[in-house]
Amino acid sequence: MLNTPGSFSKGRLTPVEVAGYLQTIPSAPATLDGLEEIFYEGPSSLGELTRLVRYEPGLAAQILRTRQACPKVFTPSFAIEDAINDLGFTYVQDIALEATRSQVIDQPLDVYNMSMNDFWRRSVSTAIAAELLAEATGEDAGLSFTIGLLHNIGMLAIDVWARNESPELVFAHRTWPREFSMAESSLLGFTNAEVGSALLAGWDLPQRLSEVVRLQYVPLRFGPYARSTCLLLAAKWLSAAVCLENGMPKMPEAAFLDVLRIPSFELAQMVVEVRVRLGGVRNALHLTAA
Repeated sequence: MLNTPGSFSKGRLTPVEVAGYLQTIPSAPATLDGLEEIFYEGPSSLGELTRLVRYEPGLAAQILRTRQACPKVFTPSFAIEDAINDLGFTYVQDIALEATRSQVIDQPLDVYNMSMNDFWRRSVSTAIAAELLAEATGEDAGLSFTIGLLHNIGMLAIDVWARNESPELVFAHRTWPREFSMAESSLLGFTNAEVGSALLAGWDLPQRLSEVVRLQYVPLRFGPYARSTCLLLAAKWLSAAVCLENGMPKMPEAAFLDVLRIPSFELAQMVVEVRVRLGGVRNALHLTAA
């Protein structure tokens, strides 16, 4: 399953401690190359800038984190486009330009045997799927997109921790919906979902966002987060269906889809739309076909 580490003890490490290793949020080199090419000409408006930046998880997380750290009282929204609007065109463009200048090495997530560009594809396809599902179910599309985009940000922190503390560690991947969570839980005692939740909570982002991320492997059928956790589950299924090269993942349990009032056949029909929207994003960012 994985290489056995010798530098830490399960049960002593906590998600908060691992989250603390992520001091800077990396971005996918391919998307930064595309943004740099576009910025050379200059985005014509805040709207155009927003459409580009909202699809880069590293930049989006940095923008949300920066907005929360500002003393000024902003609108009570955690849609990425609202955060960009609050900070303003010049400020956000400077953040994006700095990222394109500083990212020079395509450093993969070694502990997951995953490239940053693959991480980007998984994150963005889940965000697109979450937004599409929110539109269909009456949920908050902006918040759902943000949750989808940042749902696996804990993987970045775990990778940095492993690089520093247990570089021989490699997690085995399982098919959807467990992904890397079984290997993470077996060795660390927690998953990337809990680390991601700790990161988002540490940035003073809303509890709904951090809790839905934390509960992504154990979605709820009842309670205040039931619809959001089931929506993320369905969005991750759509992402897996789009990103898998062969075959289709097993459909989510009907009980969870019932919470959203979406039948399985309707969810399956959304695969094409998510694939089309992802292709549109890749074209907008001047990326080559996946």
